[in-house]
Amino acid sequence: MKRSTLIQCRAYLWVGSIAALVIQIAAVAALLVFNVPEAVFTSSAFRVAVVALVVAAVFVAQWFAAQSFRAALAREDIAFAQPGQNVVEVSSECPRRAFVMLHVLLNPRRLALASPPSGAARAAGSEAKPGRSLPQSLIERKPAMSRGSTRT
Repeated sequence: MKRSTLIQCRAYLWVGSIAALVIQIAAVAALLVFNVPEAVFTSSAFRVAVVALVVAAVFVAQWFAAQSFRAALAREDIAFAQPGQNVVEVSSECPRRAFVMLHVLLNPRRLALASPPSGAARAAGSEAKPGRSLPQSLIERKPAMSRGSTRT
């Protein structure tokens, strides 16, 4: 399996896991606070509803990430490393940086994150620190083909 496919699968599983966690918290709250019987949570209808909610949450997260990417592109918080290449540099000042990075992770065949610059460039003040909004295991980094990485 290609590396880009694995990255994409991990990103989708990450989003689905967060959605499932929120649903579990809501179910426990319903049990404890509203005294909902346990039988409700073991029914087939509930299981189908949970699967539908997780799938819907993944689609909503994908849509929101795409909208954030377009907004960041319009605000010029995103730059391409070189014309004709699909390596993306995301500004540390981008207000929805996590969602922009999620969009890149959900579309790794089309886009990739540029690697951070060397320590010398960062020490010179030409760059802000890269964010850690998503788990490092989800982020594929390719070397940037231009003079800098993350724009400020």
